[in-house]
Amino acid sequence: MKKVIGLFIAVMLFGMISQATAGVLKFDPPKGIGGDVVYDFRDQAVGIAGSVTLANFGKDNICEVRAVYASFEKEGVSPKVGGGVGVSIPKLLNSFGWQGIPEWFNTSVGVMVLVDVRDNIEAALAVYITAIKMEF
Repeated sequence: MKKVIGLFIAVMLFGMISQATAGVLKFDPPKGIGGDVVYDFRDQAVGIAGSVTLANFGKDNICEVRAVYASFEKEGVSPKVGGGVGVSIPKLLNSFGWQGIPEWFNTSVGVMVLVDVRDNIEAALAVYITAIKMEF
């Protein structure tokens, strides 16, 4: 599992560096904040997370880089911090030509790597779906 997480981080960093050098990835001030529902595969726990969108990239800024702080209800699972990459569902649907998507529907889905902040420092793979997002 550690090899998979290490490979994921390496691919994510390489992709961000190549996008930044091509001028596609823009690191401006934070793009938005959100509330996410997170599933941690290692601890098999569902939690909630506060997140900040750090950068957008891709055609029409479909993809986003996020930093998160996640808290879990399951007993024995500590809070975690991490980062990940996701896709904005409305922007993805618009890129396929779907029209009439309501403005209130602004969810994202993606994968992230979380690190335990209290106990042992181990990385865990997780997925998220954004429930609330405010962009600015």
